[in-house]
Amino acid sequence: MTWEQIWMTAAVCGLLGLGVLAVCLATWSTRRRMGEKDREVRSREQLFDLLTQNTDDIFVLFSPADFTAGYVSPNLHRVLGLDPEEVRRDVRSLLFGEQTPFGQSGLTEETLAAIPLGGVWTGERDMLHVKTCEVRFFKELLRHCSLEDREQFILMLSDRTQERQMYEALGEALHTAKAANEAKNTFLSNMSHDIRTPMNAIVGFTALAITHIDRRDQVEEYLKKIMTSGNHLLSLINDI
Repeated sequence: MTWEQIWMTAAVCGLLGLGVLAVCLATWSTRRRMGEKDREVRSREQLFDLLTQNTDDIFVLFSPADFTAGYVSPNLHRVLGLDPEEVRRDVRSLLFGEQTPFGQSGLTEETLAAIPLGGVWTGERDMLHVKTCEVRFFKELLRHCSLEDREQFILMLSDRTQERQMYEALGEALHTAKAANEAKNTFLSNMSHDIRTPMNAIVGFTALAITHIDRRDQVEEYLKKIMTSGNHLLSLINDI
């Protein structure tokens, strides 16, 4: 082998070595970036999990292509008794009302398909806890968005059970107050009429007695009627 061939061989080997080194560096860099991205995603999920631990609001991120979820808040099991992993594999049982005890949710696959990119759909429904059978009332919000160049939906179920119970209690209290006010008005109207009757008698017979003050027998009759009306008025006041 000549020196020229030796140099050529060495140059080729060097280039191959540099190529292998470049590939290794590129692979390592890609894996490092993917690892950092995975750690960032896991960190965000852990932070979101911590934020949802003490709330009854449920969050789900899913793909409309196959209804698999990229994220399901872990409080789903506590709030509705559902397995987050099962919902992660298929969110349709949560979306379309299988947990709804009083009829179906207003959300359907047709409604979902009609939501434009960037659009928002809102609704509300009662949902049943599969273990305790407790009924909770939720406001629904569904946002159609694009994340990492993929169509996604963000579902938020906001528990408004206590809020609805408060409004129902306020409604009952208002109804009771209206009924009490009507009863008071009726009572006062009746009492006004009942009191006015003996008072008119007292005033009228007193005027007659004054007019016929010189006729003893008539005055005595008027005084008896005044006494009767006075006793009746006293009885009404005692009843009040």
